[in-house]
Amino acid sequence: MRIFSKLLISCVIYTVISHYILPVSYEPLNLNGLQTFVRSFTISSIMFLGFSIAPFLIGLGIAKSTPSNRKKPITSYFNGALVVTWIVVLIGLYGGWYGNKRVNEYYEKKPEIASSDFNSTVKKMVDEIVVQLPIQINKNTYLTSAIYLNNSVYYYYILDSEVDKVAFHREMNTFVHNRFCTDPDMEIFIKYAKNIRVHWEYTNTQGIVLSNISMIASDCKL
Repeated sequence: MRIFSKLLISCVIYTVISHYILPVSYEPLNLNGLQTFVRSFTISSIMFLGFSIAPFLIGLGIAKSTPSNRKKPITSYFNGALVVTWIVVLIGLYGGWYGNKRVNEYYEKKPEIASSDFNSTVKKMVDEIVVQLPIQINKNTYLTSAIYLNNSVYYYYILDSEVDKVAFHREMNTFVHNRFCTDPDMEIFIKYAKNIRVHWEYTNTQGIVLSNISMIASDCKL
């Protein structure tokens, strides 16, 4: 019972920390407050428990390799395994936070761009993103690839959760259109790189395409 209580408390703490360090919006999925909490807690708990398996098994194997420890109950090693798990989890959270921070810092710079050299500017922007890949966008979305090719920019994402394909594409199409046409971070494509088409592709962990969207400046009503 104590082990279960410690795991439950750890899952709750991990959910709260990850919510603030790696904020995620479920707006495209139209979830209410309770559904959002349940979804966040479920995903965070699965991730935390997944992180705890390897440290526990490795620690148990090392401990049991000593003859004098082989008769001791497995539960006696739980606290040590939990500490190691938290170390691994905190390192992972820091990595996700740092990745998001670097991406945000890049987009906040927004240098003035001459229309004659926007192609090289866009290519440089993509290249700087590539060296940081994969980037965890939120708790269940990862940017895994970014490519600039033939006046097109391609962003490939993996969604680590189950969603209704039709509903997800419909919501993401609206979300991406609004962001592309109104977000100041996208003004490079609206004001300068008007001939560059931007593509977003979302797939699940099985490689099934959930949404494939492309836009160019002329798609926005300016």
